[in-house]
Amino acid sequence: MAMPGAVPLYTVDMLDELPDEAGVRYELIEGVLLVTPATGSLHSTVTMRLLTLLGAAIPEEYARVAPPGEIRVGKRTSLVPDILVYPSRFRPGTGWQDITEWLLAVES
Repeated sequence: MAMPGAVPLYTVDMLDELPDEAGVRYELIEGVLLVTPATGSLHSTVTMRLLTLLGAAIPEEYARVAPPGEIRVGKRTSLVPDILVYPSRFRPGTGWQDITEWLLAVES
């Protein structure tokens, strides 16, 4: 019986060095690289509707709503939810790596 090869583990620094390819999303879960294709029109429509509803319902002084956002936890996890809600104490323009608290992450 053949043994499968070891899966290489990535870091968020390595993820940042990958080429920015249109239509491809890179994420890391405990160092395992996930590469997913771009979303379709139905997915985009649902995401936009949810984004609009959340944006209208959440006061800006309480939280910010971003489409998409990035959650980084440690050196080996980076997730890119379709919608991310985070506290407004993180000002617009704050780098995703500097946002350390999240209120809601949505995968539509």
